[in-house]
Amino acid sequence: MAIVVTLPQTYTDETGTPGVVLDLLDMQVAIGDEVIALAAGVDPIFTTKDALDVEVAFTGKLYVTQVVSEQVFHMEGYNADGTVALIKINTTVKAGATINVGTVTYQIVHLLSRNDQVADVAAVATAFGSKRVNLVWPDAGIVIDDQGNEQLVNGTFLCAALAGAKSAYPAQQSFTNLGFPGPYKLRHSNDYFTKLQMDDLSAAGVNVVVQDADGAQVYSRHQRTTDAAVFENSELSIVTAVDKVSLDLIETIKPFMGKYNITQNFLNLVDEMSTQYLFSAKSQQAPMCGSLIVDGKVEGIRAQFNGQNLDLAPGVIELTIGCEFPKPANYVNIKLLIS
Repeated sequence: MAIVVTLPQTYTDETGTPGVVLDLLDMQVAIGDEVIALAAGVDPIFTTKDALDVEVAFTGKLYVTQVVSEQVFHMEGYNADGTVALIKINTTVKAGATINVGTVTYQIVHLLSRNDQVADVAAVATAFGSKRVNLVWPDAGIVIDDQGNEQLVNGTFLCAALAGAKSAYPAQQSFTNLGFPGPYKLRHSNDYFTKLQMDDLSAAGVNVVVQDADGAQVYSRHQRTTDAAVFENSELSIVTAVDKVSLDLIETIKPFMGKYNITQNFLNLVDEMSTQYLFSAKSQQAPMCGSLIVDGKVEGIRAQFNGQNLDLAPGVIELTIGCEFPKPANYVNIKLLIS
């Protein structure tokens, strides 16, 4: 016999503020989802009959058997051997024949398919949509502790490993296919999702980290940020190279700011110092990734000075610099000419 559960139309948070309308359909509750009874005024919450027809606590599992509407569902109990259990809510009859069943809170566990999981993770990346946010997947891994035992760690361990490795390389270094130390074993990565599913994650702006074998170094399939719409913003190495140049230029000019008045000589000095930095950034080469910039030059420098550039605020110098940054070699198209 199924138990019919009717949920409240709304829930209230701890401050007493009404919450959103509960909708089982929107939450994708489906037949076969597990139901967990979290609390009640009596213990046990559910009872059943044993082989001797004695009422005992129900220790099996509850599953959704029908979704009637947005707020109503049916559930049944199943024993450990998979047989249906005749369950009922435990009731306590008190003085005055008042029946107290307590308050039961239900948690419904809906298991997503792997395609659903990809869609959910991809939606998170799309919601951020920022070159400042690097959504690293997978969400878990295994490390080996000092006693040689395997320990489960969450995705923050992998994020820290990536951040540490990134700081050890030049800012312009691409991290696609570049191995770095990480967990001994990854969970929910290339041994869990298919290539097409991982491609969908990358296309949405997820930095998917994979591993060829347990104990091997991990690496990004594609060094993506969550701003997948613009190439220059989607590649982590370009974002960090731009940030490096920006910070370097600030540090180059900072010692001169505030101590000088705006004069043509000072504008010429800022132009010259910036040009010298750009020459250095273009000339210094690093293995595999080359120079910090491919090319760069000062396009213009102006300030409210000598009755000109009145659109600028007084005391502000506008320095415009054009830069070309190195792009990662993500693909190689091979054409064979047969003769």
